[in-house]
Amino acid sequence: MTNILINPFTPLAVAASGLFAGRTTELAGAERRLEHLRRGVASNFAVVGERGIGKSSLMARIHELAIASEDRPKFLVVSVDLDQEDDFCSILGKLELELIDQFDAVKQGQAVAKKAVQFAQRFEAFGVRYDRDDAEPMGWRMIDDLAKRIREVVNTLTPVCAGVLILIDEADQPPDEAMFGLILRRLIERLQKLGVNRAGIGIAGQTNLISRLKTAHASSPRHNHIDSLTPLTESECREVVRAGMAAACSENATSVTMEETAEQCIVDWSEGYPHFLQQYAHAAFEHVEGSTITLTSAYSGAYTTGGAIDQLGWAYFNEMFADPSVSDVERAVLATLATGPEKFFSLHEMHNEAAESAEEVDSALKVLVEKGIVRTDAIRTDQWKITSRSFASWIRTHLARNRSRRG
Repeated sequence: MTNILINPFTPLAVAASGLFAGRTTELAGAERRLEHLRRGVASNFAVVGERGIGKSSLMARIHELAIASEDRPKFLVVSVDLDQEDDFCSILGKLELELIDQFDAVKQGQAVAKKAVQFAQRFEAFGVRYDRDDAEPMGWRMIDDLAKRIREVVNTLTPVCAGVLILIDEADQPPDEAMFGLILRRLIERLQKLGVNRAGIGIAGQTNLISRLKTAHASSPRHNHIDSLTPLTESECREVVRAGMAAACSENATSVTMEETAEQCIVDWSEGYPHFLQQYAHAAFEHVEGSTITLTSAYSGAYTTGGAIDQLGWAYFNEMFADPSVSDVERAVLATLATGPEKFFSLHEMHNEAAESAEEVDSALKVLVEKGIVRTDAIRTDQWKITSRSFASWIRTHLARNRSRRG
């Protein structure tokens, strides 16, 4: 029977705690905020960053911190993910139901649960439409009811729990009509007015999250400390890879090693994006030669059909680059912009690099700007850059793979 090796790298899940590196500043801030909550000082935060930067993994570590205390009461954590199908009512419903589930996991809470059912009945009677111009919006009462329910949970569980921590991931996903920013602002304000000082809210989303919150209410982001995530350093990337290899040796009967050249390729390709790092390392591990991950393993894992580059494309980027709806000129422009993701390019530079006419490049840029993939300089509107470094990184490896196949 073939000896199947357990792959320690997990690109399809949040990073295991043993394979988590960096984010020391953000985690230290999270610990301070949790301590403030313990002492009755409410604190809220937002984690923002590009696709693949590790927002969900950081939220998972914060969750672990909130329930890790052995000698002091832990927090009751209400953790939900939002999506593009959510509306005003379903967002509140997710929070309410998770609050009930977590409360019941700590203590049999029939009194609170019964009130929650009454809340849900009003929720269903209201339906899924919310009119922000309604003089007496039912939505306000739904948010107020949730705030009161949180107060009941905090008061009921004291001193069993340190407080309530609400974690909301993918907060940028609901459409503008869901008015998540309005929900967030109103809920925080109602908790403050009710004197609930041991309940905090943390949200996470892509770099457009703050502007999305402002769309619903201009003051919504002001209630949150904002952590903007940047790529990991090279040493932090190496720490992740080596921790994974150490885990592989402990989980498998066969000791597995990785050549330095393979490690360097994986780190370089990832450009500091944790999801990319996990994906490239996972793919290289799947192509292990005997008990060694070689440079060939790394290239095979990344470049093969269905390998790491394809996986990242399917997860994040194909619709912006490889999809048939994207024109050849748009792809040429993006390929040019990807060569210098920190730089603004002039129309002349893109015309020369993309080998397309100035008129075609200008037309492609208008489409890409409208899609939010490219932006202009705030001062010089005749210069453009790609909006996502992670997208630029993927374009470069995607095109390098294609060139290697042709060569």
